[in-house]
Amino acid sequence: MKSREVFNDCVLAKGYFVKAVEAKDYQQAKVLWFSCITLLRTIGHVLHKVDAQNFDFTLQEKLSIQFKVWKSSESIFKEFIEKERNNILKEYDICVGVTETQESVTLITSDGFMLVSSDGYTLQATNTIESFVKANGYCEGESPISILNSALDWWDTRLKQFE
Repeated sequence: MKSREVFNDCVLAKGYFVKAVEAKDYQQAKVLWFSCITLLRTIGHVLHKVDAQNFDFTLQEKLSIQFKVWKSSESIFKEFIEKERNNILKEYDICVGVTETQESVTLITSDGFMLVSSDGYTLQATNTIESFVKANGYCEGESPISILNSALDWWDTRLKQFE
């Protein structure tokens, strides 16, 4: 099926996305996010418009019914795949981004003693931790990688019904 080919391309794009996030190349990650989202939605379009032409009438009807269900009540499709794609293509709304959190840590020696100043104050350092997260919408605050994994798992299950 042609939709499986799109699925495989999305898996590949997700791999590039993961590498960009790990390398903290957030500009590249943003572009790859757009690619992944577009491919996720393309899977459905190709399944519904291209692959369905090769199905018998019964399977076409099943797909048509399933597609309506996905669009109306499957939150991962309705609130993520469809909505996210529309936000990107129609408004260039970017829903992933870098968040920074500050974390204070007490400095200790290798043998476990706290470092203190000559005045007796405990010495501390502040770490800035960057995370690339879903900034708004479906699964806000979560890792975009885990959301992509969920969407790919969801599609894989549905594609298997028609293969």
